[in-house]
Amino acid sequence: MNIFKKLVNYPSEKARIFDIDFRKPWIDIFWHQKSLILGILLYVIIDDATLSIFPVVVGWIIESKSYSLAILVAAIYIVIEIVSWFTYHPYLSLVFSQTHDNFRYNAYKHLLIIDPVNHVQTPSGLILGKIQRTTTAFLDMADTILDELIPIMIETSTVVITMMLINFKLGLIVGFSIFSLSILFYIVSKYYTEDLEYQLNKTDDKVNQIGAESLTQFQFIRASFTTDMIRKRLFKSNLEVMSLQTSVWMTYRLIRGVIVVLYWVALTAIIAYLIALINSEKISIVLATTLVMMYLRGTKGIFAIDKRIKVILRSYRRIKDFYSFIDALGTQTFPVLDTELHNVVIIENEISDIYFDNISFGYPEQPQTFQDNSFRLKINKSEINKLFGIIGPSGIGKTTLISILGGQIKPEQGKVMINGVDVYSVDDSVRRKLIALQGQAATGMRGSLRYNLTFGLPEAERYSDEILIGLLESVGLWSLFETKDRLKTEIGESGLNLSGGQRQRLNFANLYLRANYYKPVLILIDEPTSSLDEVSEKAITSMISELSNQSLTMVIAHRLKTLEDAKEILDLSLMRKNSELKFYPPDQLSQHSEYYRQLLAGTQDIES
Repeated sequence: MNIFKKLVNYPSEKARIFDIDFRKPWIDIFWHQKSLILGILLYVIIDDATLSIFPVVVGWIIESKSYSLAILVAAIYIVIEIVSWFTYHPYLSLVFSQTHDNFRYNAYKHLLIIDPVNHVQTPSGLILGKIQRTTTAFLDMADTILDELIPIMIETSTVVITMMLINFKLGLIVGFSIFSLSILFYIVSKYYTEDLEYQLNKTDDKVNQIGAESLTQFQFIRASFTTDMIRKRLFKSNLEVMSLQTSVWMTYRLIRGVIVVLYWVALTAIIAYLIALINSEKISIVLATTLVMMYLRGTKGIFAIDKRIKVILRSYRRIKDFYSFIDALGTQTFPVLDTELHNVVIIENEISDIYFDNISFGYPEQPQTFQDNSFRLKINKSEINKLFGIIGPSGIGKTTLISILGGQIKPEQGKVMINGVDVYSVDDSVRRKLIALQGQAATGMRGSLRYNLTFGLPEAERYSDEILIGLLESVGLWSLFETKDRLKTEIGESGLNLSGGQRQRLNFANLYLRANYYKPVLILIDEPTSSLDEVSEKAITSMISELSNQSLTMVIAHRLKTLEDAKEILDLSLMRKNSELKFYPPDQLSQHSEYYRQLLAGTQDIES
C-alpha cells in the first residue's frame, strides 16, 4: 500500500503554478509544459506502436511455435506497462492538472489586476461562465489530444507502415483510406459546425448571466415579485441552448454515419486485396488474418472520431472565444501585485503633499468627467485637523475623483502624486502605505465578521475581541451579531446578508483599522450613507475626526454635518467655471458657490 501511495503522490509533488500571458497565443499554456508533453509523446509512440502490431506478433509466435518467444514478447509488453507507471501516467496527470488549474488561476489573477474600470460594464455571471467553460475546454483538449487522438494517430500510422513493409501497395491503400476519412471528417466538421458553435457560446453566456443574476439578486427579485419573469427568461434561454446543442450533436452524428459507411467500404477493399495476395501465395492466411486484426485494432478509434474531433473543435472555439473576450475586456495599465516591482520608495515626509496634476478622464461613450483639471494640497502632518470635504451634484464625478486619487482608475492624461510618488508607478505594497480608501461600493468578502473587519491587514496582526467589538459598537453594528455567532458570524452567501448601509459601515470599520495600522499619507472616504442613530452618528464623525488628525483625510459628504469641522471643502460644481480645482474654507466657499449656499439654506439636497 505504501508503494501505491508513493506512486499516487509522485506527480503531485512536481505540480507547479506558472504565469500565462493572455496576449500570447493560447497554445502557450502547453508550451510551458513542453518537456512533459515530449515525454508523453515518446512513450505513446513506443507503447501504441508495439500494441498496434500485437496481432502480427501473435501470428508470428503461433507460426514459430516457440514458447520462449511468447515469454519474451510478454515480458517486453509488461516492462513497457511498468515504465508507464513512472513516466506516461504521472506526466499525463501533471499536464491535465497543470493545464486545468493554471488556466483558472491565471484567468482570475488577470481579472484581479486589470484596471477596475474595465469591470464596470461586464456582468460577473458572464465572466464566471466563460472562465468555467474555458477551464473545461483546456482540460478536454489536453485529455482528448494526448490521451486519445495522438494514440489513434500513432496506431494508424503503425498500421500503415507495417503493411507497407509487408506489401507496399497494400500499405498505400490503407494509408490513403485512413487519411481520406480523417481529412473529410475534419473539413466537414469544421465548416458545418462553426456557426452553430458560435451561436451556442453566445446563448450559453446569456444563460450563465441570467443564472448568476437570479442568485446574486435573489432578494430584489423576490421583493419585486418578478420571480416568474426571471424563470421565463431562464426557460427561453435554456431552450435556445438545448436546441442549438441538439443541432450540433446531430451534425456530428450524421457525419460519423457517413464516415462509418466509407470505413466499411475501405475495409472491404482491403480484404479483397488480401484475398488476391493469398490466392497468388504472396502471404499466408495467418498473416492476412493478423493484418486484418491489426487494421481493426489500429483503426478502431475512427468509429468514435466524431467525439474526438467534436471535443477538440468545441474546445478550440471556446478557448478562442475567451481570449477574444479577455482582450476586449481591457488591460492592466499600472502595477498592482507586490511582486511586480522591487523598488523601495521612501515616502516619509513632514509635509502631506497631494498633487492632482492636469488630469483628464472620461468613461467610454460618456462626456469627459475631468478635462485638464488640477489641484494641489500641502499641509504639515503636525497640524491637528487635516479634514477636507468633497461636495457636488450627483453624477458630477465625486466618486471618480477619489477613485483616481485612490489608485483605482488611471487617468488618460496627467499624474496623481502623493509626497512626490506617482500613485500609478508603484504597486499595492507601496500604494497601501500612501492611501487608505473606502469606496462607494457596499460590497465585501464572503467569510466571518472578523475576517471582513481585518481584511487587508497582515495575518500576523491580531486584534482582541474587545477591540473589534468596541469598534462595531461605535459604528452601530454589534447588535446585529451579538445574538448570533458574534465575531465568527458568516457574512454574505450562506451567511448573514447585510443591507447596503450596514455593509458600508462595516467597510468603514475596516478602513479605520487599516488606516491606523499603515498610517497612510492620504485617507479617502465615501461617507456611510444609511440612517444612523445619534450615538452612532457622533461615533463615526468622531472616528473620521481622529483619522484626520493622523492623515490628510478627504470625505465625500452625504450630510453637511460631517463637514462641520472640515478645514477646507472642494465643490466640484465650480469645475464648470474653472479647470483649476480649489479647496476653500467653508466661510469662503459660500462666497464662490451657489450650490453650497443652497445646501446651507436647505433649498438644495446634497444627494441631488
